[in-house]
Amino acid sequence: MAKATGEKMAAKGRGEAVREAELDIVQVGAQGDGLAADGSAVALTLPGERIRARIEDGRGECLEVLAASPDRTGPVCPHFGDCGGCA
Repeated sequence: MAKATGEKMAAKGRGEAVREAELDIVQVGAQGDGLAADGSAVALTLPGERIRARIEDGRGECLEVLAASPDRTGPVCPHFGDCGGCA
């Protein structure tokens, strides 16, 4: 389950909190994002992964994969990340 260890909070413009936390991704959501037990949706993550994420308004940005899922694979294309993808 999600554990917010080492959680940091920062104030945002209108009093909205931005937090940084370590989360365990427990399932894939309806739109393909990884879901943590606390309900945060984090793109580009897989069930079984432990990540460090920046969370704002229930959406997370994965800052680091601390423990990868056995289902995670490397990109097939050596140009992955440098271009917009093959058309």
